[in-house]
This record gives sequence, structure tokens and C-alpha cells, in this order.
Amino acid sequence: MDGGLDVPAGEDYRHIADGNDSMVDIAAEDLPVKLEIDLREFELPDTVVRMITVPSEPVKNSGSVVYVDYGDMKIQFMPINLNTDTFREMNFYYDTYGRITANWEDGAYSSLLQGDIPRGQRAASSVFKIQFSAVSNREEKDFNTVNGNMDIVLPYDPFMLRNSDESTIQLYKYDSEMKMWVNYPATLNTTTDEVHARINEAGYYMLMADR
Repeated sequence: MDGGLDVPAGEDYRHIADGNDSMVDIAAEDLPVKLEIDLREFELPDTVVRMITVPSEPVKNSGSVVYVDYGDMKIQFMPINLNTDTFREMNFYYDTYGRITANWEDGAYSSLLQGDIPRGQRAASSVFKIQFSAVSNREEKDFNTVNGNMDIVLPYDPFMLRNSDESTIQLYKYDSEMKMWVNYPATLNTTTDEVHARINEAGYYMLMADR
């Protein structure tokens, strides 16, 4: 990561889609009050891991709002959300970036998590995973909680509802210590088939509906 993120001069961000990764690099300075990044045209498959990387200066100082629309998920945050103790400790010694990583979980672990769906509920989406980290060219450290709150918008699949009432859809977060899904505050929009939530913790989230 030496030499910065190489965002082209005059641009606010750079997007690179490389195999199973979608990487958004944010510019180091002069960000607009709200930076909207629309990536819907890429129609990224569920298997793609989405990474948003922010240089140290915006993480330390920027009050801009960054909104990224992937089509199958939306993430809105402020760079200073990544200004945590972990970030500051690393940045004290060498230039450090803040990173948000999000993806739709699949494979054996996803099946294991879905096996813990509460009785009387059914999945209305795949398992959504979001992580936060501080990154340099020397190391990467995850952190669980951001500075303040950020927003996620997750779509639900009407086909997965079967005979369930759409109005019963709620968001759940997986509690890894209790080994169970816990209801999480969120707002349902049945017009757009989406759920909006304000979060501050990394982890696994999933939409469910009453059977």
C-alpha cells in the first residue's frame, strides 16, 4: 500500500472489479459533502467480496458521507466511522487505511448459521457479513465496533418468503457467544423489498420472516 491508493487526480474514488473482489478506493482529500458511488451497472454476483478502503487523512478528519450502492446491498458511512482506537494505534507508527469489507456469506459456515434460525422463523435473505479493519503495508487488524453509526440496506427475496407475511420481516444479528440470532432494530420498506438498519458492529446479519 506504499504510495497511496492511486485514485486518479480529480476523481473522488476508484473502483476495480478483479475476479472475486470489488475494490473501492476513496480519494485522500477534497471529498464532497456526500459522495455517491453507484455500482449497480456491474451486477456483481453474490460471491464477490466488496472492499471499501479509506486513506488515513479522511479517516482522521473527513465529515463527508459516503454512499455505495452495489444493487444487492447498500452501505453508507462517514470516513471518521473508521477512526477507532485500533486505527489510531496503528496510524501512530505508520500510514494506515480504514477498510470496510462486506459480502454475502456462502458455504458450510453459512449453512451452520442458518441452522440456528429461531423456531417459527424462516430466512428472507442470505447471510450478510460485514467487517472493519485498519490496514497498512505491514499488518491488518480487525476491530468490532466503529466510531458512531453507519447504515446498511439489505434486500429480501420475495421467493424465499413462500407463504410468509411480508410485513413480518425483521433483521437479526448473530450472537457468536450465545450461538443464536438476536433481533436487531431495522426499518422495513415493502415498496423496495429492502430493510434499512443503523449499525455499529461487525458481524453476521440476516433477514427473517414469520413462518
